[in-house]
Amino acid sequence: MKKLLNRLFGDKVTVKNQTIILVAASLALVISLICILYPILAPKPVKLPVVSSSDTASSDEPQMLPDMAALYAQNSDIVGWVKIEGTNIDHPLMFTPDDEEKYMYKSFDGSYNINGVPFLDKDCSMEPESDNLIFYGHNMKLGGMFHDLLNYKKESYWKEHPTITFKTLYEERTYEIIGAFKDRVYYAHEDVFKFYQFIDVETEEDFNEAIAYFKKKTPYDMGVEAEYGDRFLTLVTCAYHHKYGRYVVIAREITNDQTTSDPTASSQTTVDTTSSVQ
Repeated sequence: MKKLLNRLFGDKVTVKNQTIILVAASLALVISLICILYPILAPKPVKLPVVSSSDTASSDEPQMLPDMAALYAQNSDIVGWVKIEGTNIDHPLMFTPDDEEKYMYKSFDGSYNINGVPFLDKDCSMEPESDNLIFYGHNMKLGGMFHDLLNYKKESYWKEHPTITFKTLYEERTYEIIGAFKDRVYYAHEDVFKFYQFIDVETEEDFNEAIAYFKKKTPYDMGVEAEYGDRFLTLVTCAYHHKYGRYVVIAREITNDQTTSDPTASSQTTVDTTSSVQ
């Protein structure tokens, strides 16, 4: 090996330099193997099954969507499906309130999977449904799970992907993004607004405080207004600006009598450098 290194780099390669070169080469080999083998060995992602609506029996009782019914038959922990068009976010959503992090490192079928499956905050409820459903998913460096949420740091990305599709077991909804920002998990004694406690809105004052916070934290003006009584969907992933950093994207449901805002309209940056909120 020393002779090979001398041929490549000259006769003055020291033992220290040899070690550095060997370590760098080893790391490069390991990274290359990971990149090559990961797509082959990683568990295949769950896909929404294609099911004809005629496959479900008619009844006066609420009927599950055919594709969601097929998934529910495989795993009754599923409560929905989230998709952001044009991104890698296209995943089932799980809910196990007695074991919130059950799917932290499990796939939909229950086998080990470092990617996990996005899951609902244990303090939320699907029946009756909470005002704000908060789902957590990993920030995978290779681009999987909720990694693409971090792209909302750029206003141009939001303009290209302003809405979220959320299927419950029974209906498909569209949500309009109203905020995207860096935040963190706080200590219990810290007297600050905590986005993960915005679940069921008790008063209009609490609602207005939350919306003002989301707008202040978002580094550009989305021009999207929310109304007291709206339902929300929040997607959360890890971020590394802080030890307990999180990146948060929150959206409001668009009902039949509402229209979406035009994200291509001009907006102004609203960063307040004097604000105490970081």
